[in-house]
Amino acid sequence: AVELIRAGVSQLLAGKLRSDVRLEVLEAAEQSGDSEVKRKLAEYLQSRQTSLEPGVLYAESLQGGDIESGRKIFYERTQVSCVRCHQVGGRGGDVGPILSAIGKGKDRTYLLESIVAPNKAMAKGFQSLVIADVNGRVHSGTVREESEDAYVLVDVEGVRRRILKDDVDEVNTGKSPMPEDLIKLLSRRDLRDLVAFLASLRTEEKPPSVEDLK
Repeated sequence: AVELIRAGVSQLLAGKLRSDVRLEVLEAAEQSGDSEVKRKLAEYLQSRQTSLEPGVLYAESLQGGDIESGRKIFYERTQVSCVRCHQVGGRGGDVGPILSAIGKGKDRTYLLESIVAPNKAMAKGFQSLVIADVNGRVHSGTVREESEDAYVLVDVEGVRRRILKDDVDEVNTGKSPMPEDLIKLLSRRDLRDLVAFLASLRTEEKPPSVEDLK
């Protein structure tokens, strides 16, 4: 077993390991007491510490994963509340983009980055604004409509607010309504499963089941 783990970590360092088994090798290496494995693992982790790209920092979660486990995280994991803000197959909230066919138009790197670094590239039409009005109140949310007269914002609770432009004192670009620390609530396996589920979404009708994908 130690020889297999050594070989796996060596391939990982050399960039030759299959992407869908990176996480398994990392987990095995982290649990190993072998000094050579620990040295190579430290070297691998050090090599990517300088990168700011989520696709590099979380490369082990890009490929592989279990679609059904990812589906459960999306619909049932209350801590991350994906379905509260996003719709899949007509089910869910409308604070964020509809994801029913997200896997058809976006690759896995984009999907992973959207989870771990939501402010890097906000979806078109879901930019966020922070508006201070003349009465000293502050409104924030994604822009759903903008006319000559008003902004219509949707906040994280899904509440729509119409703010007349005549009442606006200051407008600033806001951050994504997705929590920046969402990754703290997901293990590397959770993240991989969630990416796998999102990548499987390719129809506007309903999310595919495991049987549909066979």
